[in-house]
Amino acid sequence: MQAALTLVTLLSLYKLGTIQAAPVSSGAVDLTDPQILREDIDDLRWEMENGYQRLLWSSRTRSDNMQTELATLDNTVRTLQGRISDLEDWRAQTETLMKNVNQELREQILEAHGKIYTLNNHANLLDDVVLQHHPESNIDLGYPTGKRNAPHDPAAP
Repeated sequence: MQAALTLVTLLSLYKLGTIQAAPVSSGAVDLTDPQILREDIDDLRWEMENGYQRLLWSSRTRSDNMQTELATLDNTVRTLQGRISDLEDWRAQTETLMKNVNQELREQILEAHGKIYTLNNHANLLDDVVLQHHPESNIDLGYPTGKRNAPHDPAAP
């Protein structure tokens, strides 16, 4: 391609009269010889056609490569969008599960507090029965002052 551009430049300069053909005896090419000019023009045409074909092939190859890359990127984006959607679904399910678990735990804790309250009341009733029949056992029951604490009501503030 560079040779073709150089030839076109030389021919243009020759036609403008800026350069002159050197005598053939000096070893230079005679630019006035029609056969040499035809060969140079043919070479120039071949270079231009070949350059055009290479450029066309190169642009097609680049276009094909870009389309392949775009398809790959499109598939990657779709895959990531699917994963994001899956993660959002998983997060929503996890939040729902945690709310349910928290609610169940609250209910179980309240139930356990109720059982403790009931057991504490039963223990106090048993203490009362023991103290009524054996007042001397007050210290053995763990009440050094002879007075028991009131049972704790979990519903009380």
